[in-house]
Amino acid sequence: MGLADADTAENGSGSQHIVITPVLCAVPNRNPGDPKLVGPIAGIRMEPGTMLHSIYGGAEAIEEHFCNYEVNADYVSRFKAAGMRLAAWGPQGELKAFELPTHRFFLAMLFQPQRAQKQPHPVVTAFLKAAAALASTNMAGRAKA
Repeated sequence: MGLADADTAENGSGSQHIVITPVLCAVPNRNPGDPKLVGPIAGIRMEPGTMLHSIYGGAEAIEEHFCNYEVNADYVSRFKAAGMRLAAWGPQGELKAFELPTHRFFLAMLFQPQRAQKQPHPVVTAFLKAAAALASTNMAGRAKA
């Protein structure tokens, strides 16, 4: 993105380019001391044509969160201009996930598959399948050598 001093608000660095900011809207009725964004969030919309949309087999999901930080909306267009594929959006239009289309399997998500009720989670399963396919391809290539 061309931002030498890009940082997260969590670090308190004083950078002019804070691309990760505190969550703007806290989840109501959360336990004291819990992060601002905790629990299942409905209405996570997957962008058609993305890896996430393909993994979920549809356009919407409920996902678990446990965080105090999110993507700074002021930088979303810069993420896209840098080649990141904007892949999922929250119910208030906040960016929840992006992908790097030049990478075999790169997903950055604010939701956390390891916290999901449904296990194995579709993202984890998709990652394992991609890793197995790569290993198989590499093994086949070595066998020919």
